[in-house]
Amino acid sequence: MKAVEKAETSTPLKMINVTSARKAIDKINEKYQDTIDNLDVRVNKVESTIMLENKETSAIKAVEKAEKSMKDIDIALARDAVDLLSDNDIKIQLNNRIDAINNINKLENSLAKYVKELSEEYRLELNIAIRDVDKAIEKLEEGNIKAKYKSRLLVARKTRTAIDKIKLAKDDYTIKVADDAIAEVTDSRIKEVLEKKLKDIVLQKEIDRKIEEATEAVEKAKENVKEIMEANENLEAVNNAEEEVKQLPTGSVKKRTSNYNQGT
Repeated sequence: MKAVEKAETSTPLKMINVTSARKAIDKINEKYQDTIDNLDVRVNKVESTIMLENKETSAIKAVEKAEKSMKDIDIALARDAVDLLSDNDIKIQLNNRIDAINNINKLENSLAKYVKELSEEYRLELNIAIRDVDKAIEKLEEGNIKAKYKSRLLVARKTRTAIDKIKLAKDDYTIKVADDAIAEVTDSRIKEVLEKKLKDIVLQKEIDRKIEEATEAVEKAKENVKEIMEANENLEAVNNAEEEVKQLPTGSVKKRTSNYNQGT
């Protein structure tokens, strides 16, 4: 029957052709029931294919929207659309793409926290996120999305290295090493934050150095004052002794005492 053949061979397959084929089948005399049954099977197959294609198209568009927006609501809607598909390679690939979106979001959150606060806790969290994204990317087909995710993964790794170097900055050499590592970060916003953190660390180290020098100077001054005070006490004792000698009656005792006070 031509109507059924048209439904089967049109490109793309269209539901309007399925509807026309069913109307044509309904007009066949019931005494040709075997033929009717055969034609129904063929039309049902076309209809199932169209419905599957529509679901796949809807799921693909939902995933693409989620990849573009990276929003939780779009990710959830994409997951729901993919769950409606039959188990096949397309479903597996779409789920892989959704998993990659989730892992990229976790990476961005971990990266932001570590850049803001250079703690070991957030470094560990970033390490886990980098590992998970790396695994997720490997499951994706080559294309713009995979390249985009690889780029963000590289930024995260470069940022982690730069922060490690910043933490070690303490002299001209290590400061230069940290500065060079920051220059490798291609995200301008992150780079600006890291440059400020390095500047603050260098400034703080200079302040600490000056405080240490000032503290040493104060301690030295205290020692000097102590020595001066001890010298003044000795001088006062000598002066008092000389005054007492002057009060002695003249004679050999006074002379000997005076000579003793004068160191002779």
